[in-house]
Amino acid sequence: MSLRLRLIGLVCIALVVSLILGSAVAWLNATRSVRTEMRSALMVGRQTIENAIERLQTSTNPSRDLDDLVASFAGNRHLRVRFIGEPMAVTAPVLERPVFGALPGWFIRAIGVEPVTDRVAVVLGEQRLGTIAIETDPHNEILEVWNEFADSLVAPAVFCLLTILLIHVFVGRAL
Repeated sequence: MSLRLRLIGLVCIALVVSLILGSAVAWLNATRSVRTEMRSALMVGRQTIENAIERLQTSTNPSRDLDDLVASFAGNRHLRVRFIGEPMAVTAPVLERPVFGALPGWFIRAIGVEPVTDRVAVVLGEQRLGTIAIETDPHNEILEVWNEFADSLVAPAVFCLLTILLIHVFVGRAL
C-alpha cells in the first residue's frame, strides 16, 4: 500500500473516531439540554397558570379570562395548553422547520425526551370549573439541537476533505 493511501486512511480513521466521540458528547449534552428546557418550560407554564387562577378569583368574567389565559400560550415553542371543561380551549406550539431536510426519526428517538403532561385544577371559590392541561412538546428544541449538530459536522468534514486532497496532491508529487 502506498504512503499516500496510508496517510489518507489514517486521516479517515481519525475523522471517524473524532465524529464518534464528538457525537457521543453532543448526544449527552443534547439530551440534558432538551430535558432541562422542557422542565423549565413546564415550571414556568405551571407558575403562570397558577398565578392567573389566583387572579380569576376576583374576575368579573372568569370564562373569558380562562380563554385568554389559554390563548396567551399560543405560539409558545415548548408547551401545548388546553382547558378541559366547558367550553374547551386548546393552543399548540408553533412547529419550526428544519434547515437541512426533515428532522430524522432516529435522532428524535436518540434524544429520547418524551412529552410530559401536568394538570392544574381551576377552582373558583368552591366551584371547580375544569382543569388546565400543560404538555411539553420537545420537537422545536430537538430541532434546534439537530440544526446545531448538522452545523457542527460541516467544519470537520471540510477539514478532512481538504486534508485528504492536500495529502493526495503533495504526497503524490513528492513520490
